[in-house]
Amino acid sequence: MNQMQQSSGSSQNPGRSKSLRGLASADPATRKAVARKGGRAVSQNRQHMAEIGRKGGEVVSRDRNHMASIGRKGGEASQAARQHGHQPEQTSRENLTQ
Repeated sequence: MNQMQQSSGSSQNPGRSKSLRGLASADPATRKAVARKGGRAVSQNRQHMAEIGRKGGEVVSRDRNHMASIGRKGGEASQAARQHGHQPEQTSRENLTQ
């Protein structure tokens, strides 16, 4: 066994510096069975999925520079569209009031 394989903790992935964790350490049949399920049980629970999305949004929105960059790009796109004579798309709320 060469030195890279010894340090990786796994003979299946020579050259890795970390040992395999979670499903990566499971046998191929187990990984295949889990992959076949495709996350159906989790995605069918809408409340759980909403909570996951909310947590992700909170984490992203903590980075003020990132949020400012997103807003700046949106503003630049709106301004460019107006300069080229494009009308902004109506939102579903605007469609309901007309």
